[in-house]
Amino acid sequence: MKKILLLFLLLISNFAHSQSYLRAYNFTFGYKDEKTTEIVWNGKPKECNILIRIEGNDVIIYSKEIQNFHMISKVDSTKNSFMYRMVDAKGIVCNLYIGKFNDGGMFVSVEYSDISLLYFVEPEK
Repeated sequence: MKKILLLFLLLISNFAHSQSYLRAYNFTFGYKDEKTTEIVWNGKPKECNILIRIEGNDVIIYSKEIQNFHMISKVDSTKNSFMYRMVDAKGIVCNLYIGKFNDGGMFVSVEYSDISLLYFVEPEK
């Protein structure tokens, strides 16, 4: 547990200064319910093998369609997560969350105004 937390802290502290890699092993997406503004997840996460590269202010997700994001600013942080305002390759503003679940697992989430993409990740060795 301490090892995962240390890797997580190193990843976050170096976010804007170096290059880090994460490997997504599960993925899911959800839609924002217009009435409650809560995210409704699309069933059980699916297995995947997706590389996520964080380099300086850029995040690249090597999914079927490569997703490029550029950090505008850090918006918020909690004990277990960080939130960044990002812009994608099409100029659409979104939020990027990097964090840790209560069980110690890590996640990366990209949230647009109507859809969220959630990647369950591990540091790439």
